Amino acid sequence: IFWDGKNQLLNVELNFINYAASLIARGTIVRVLLEHMYSVKAILVGYGWGNTQELLISSFTREAFYQINTGNRVHFHTHNELFEHILSVGIFGTILYVLYNFFILKKAFILAGIFPYLWLLYFLLCTVWFQFINSMPLMALATATLIKQGDYENVKNSIKTNNAKFISLSIIFGTIFIFLLGGGTISALTNKNTERWGADAIIALATNSKPGECSSSISDYGRGQHYLAQNLNRYTQYLKVQIDLDKKIVETDVMVMKWYLCAADEVINSGKATIELINQDINTISYLSIDKASSHIKEDVGYELEDFRSNYFNIWEQRLRMLLDLAPKRSDQFTPYIAILLDMNQKSRIKNICLFIREKGYEQPYCDLAEAAIYIEEGAFDKAVKLIEDAEKRGAFEKKISLREGVVGADEDLVKILREFVKTHKETNINRE
Repeated sequence: IFWDGKNQLLNVELNFINYAASLIARGTIVRVLLEHMYSVKAILVGYGWGNTQELLISSFTREAFYQINTGNRVHFHTHNELFEHILSVGIFGTILYVLYNFFILKKAFILAGIFPYLWLLYFLLCTVWFQFINSMPLMALATATLIKQGDYENVKNSIKTNNAKFISLSIIFGTIFIFLLGGGTISALTNKNTERWGADAIIALATNSKPGECSSSISDYGRGQHYLAQNLNRYTQYLKVQIDLDKKIVETDVMVMKWYLCAADEVINSGKATIELINQDINTISYLSIDKASSHIKEDVGYELEDFRSNYFNIWEQRLRMLLDLAPKRSDQFTPYIAILLDMNQKSRIKNICLFIREKGYEQPYCDLAEAAIYIEEGAFDKAVKLIEDAEKRGAFEKKISLREGVVGADEDLVKILREFVKTHKETNINRE
């Protein structure tokens, strides 16, 4: 939990080291998510169930991403029941949860027999697998088995003498039940819609869907399309594997990707998209924009990026700005876009987007390097040297840099050239003085 991130635990065969890596990853998730507990509302009532993923994605600084992925994939939750309650339902909800555990175990021990140990086993399993919220109805039924005959008679007599209170409680719990039933129904319908995610079904959707209706048949009733984000990620990874293995991209591959992007556009434009979907949309278009992917697809089926998404370049920037408004720490997502701008010699656009990032209070080392390249071309060497030095201070020249595709090494030859340029320019200035 208190790991500084300096010593990596990758590619180690020993099991206990792997377990330690898992502990580090989950502990880092806890540390990262605790940074979101800065408001009175979050502390008291939490963020609600199921928001762990959104908060994690919005917190993916390069360092956090690197630590969380040490030997593991990024997990949906921490496997820590107590912390999940603090994050999801706040201090008040967590206190109620702890009290519930305490009185259930106390009651079970009064009854003795095997009950206490069954409950203890259940709560331990909840802590490891985070099943508490999924099994609350079953827990209510099981809790009822702990009521003794005498207790039951007392409850019945109490109801008779406190009709008004009983009716009020019945209305409250009846309302809660209706909301739970509604949520369960929406979840069941959403799960039914996700049956369409098989390969044949997706090709059929891509074939039959019309613009403006791409997402209608996979509706999740305004909950942000978590499933769409997950499956867009999987499909992007599928294309990456095909391209890395130098396998041919076929017409249906492109058709399905166009459908995914169309569906993502509709949900994002509706204003109901999760941060996860916006982030994945950016990931996908960033990957399709790299030369290896775009040239491979162009060679196989003759498609340009504009064939996937018309006006994609402006939409790409729009999505990046949208993401930074929702998740200010995600300035890392601008790097591929700035690289493309630099390749296209879009100097003014680079300066505008880098100004936007800095106005949000975050520095982007790649902005420093991109603007330095512009100043070198313009002959403004003093400004270029200052930006290169700033980029190095912010870690742009580190040997290991964590990107979405994994941990990669910086180009050492380029680093040497840049450092030599800075050194030579400074020495020249000293000699002139």
